[in-house]
Amino acid sequence: MWNFANMKLSILRVLFLLHALSVFAFASNSVVNMSHYDLMRPDFVAMKSEGILGVIHEATYPRFDRDARYRERQVAATQVGLLWRAYHYGDATNPIRQADHFLGVVAASAPAPRLLKQSPSWNESANALASIPVCIAASIASGRCFTVRE
Repeated sequence: MWNFANMKLSILRVLFLLHALSVFAFASNSVVNMSHYDLMRPDFVAMKSEGILGVIHEATYPRFDRDARYRERQVAATQVGLLWRAYHYGDATNPIRQADHFLGVVAASAPAPRLLKQSPSWNESANALASIPVCIAASIASGRCFTVRE
């Protein structure tokens, strides 16, 4: 039998669910991912005014290359108050050198968590994948790194 307390609790649950859905919908559209493949000139002021909270930008990629647009975009985005995070688009070739290169590029400018994005072309062998957490742990004793698989 329904009483007032049960009905009130049900209404609160529905309201909470509706609120949570709106929060999740906002969160999914509040960060942009960028790299050197994005050829447009981003307007970070407009992004911020439209509700974008931050940028996750590629800093480095295999063969020890540095994203040529990383630093200029970092300066422009942080000047308008956007959050900034860096990632490395890695493959299975020499993961320790890749991690060291990535951290060398972003160390001075990104004290925040860093990301390692694993290329879908990685060899799925246990040896290639097992070496990644080891190299990351060895390379970033003073920071944190998250691994993202595509």
